[in-house]
Amino acid sequence: MDASDIHILPMQPHHLEALQQDFEKNFPNIWTYAIWEEELGNTNSSYYILFYQDEPISLGGIKIILDEVDLMNIVTRADYQKKGFAKLLLTYLISKAKEKKCKHITLEVASTNTIAIHLYEKMGFQKISIRKNYYRNGDDAIIMALSLS
Repeated sequence: MDASDIHILPMQPHHLEALQQDFEKNFPNIWTYAIWEEELGNTNSSYYILFYQDEPISLGGIKIILDEVDLMNIVTRADYQKKGFAKLLLTYLISKAKEKKCKHITLEVASTNTIAIHLYEKMGFQKISIRKNYYRNGDDAIIMALSLS
């Protein structure tokens, strides 16, 4: 993967349209299009698209409330997973939170999503609690946090 082939830009609705079908097919807990659309209009939220060779392959977002950040999503197209793109996007989102002088990032991840949990742990996130039956399919959510101070 050549770094010059990677670009991260603010997300626009047409980016979501390009990715939504793949995401709905491969991620049972993905938000509906209506929720994504609402989030894109939320002034506290910032969403980004990672492009590889000018193709949108991953998206992620944060919601900032005062000095706290919720990591809202990091999703990568199925055919580009396990290649380091999610880590690049997560690193970018963490840098955005630091720019805003935020102190903590929290996130929810399905207990069955061991790949994501491993990535978050590798990036310094700690498990802090569990929400039972949180997702539509009955999966529990693991709540994780990262201190930025």
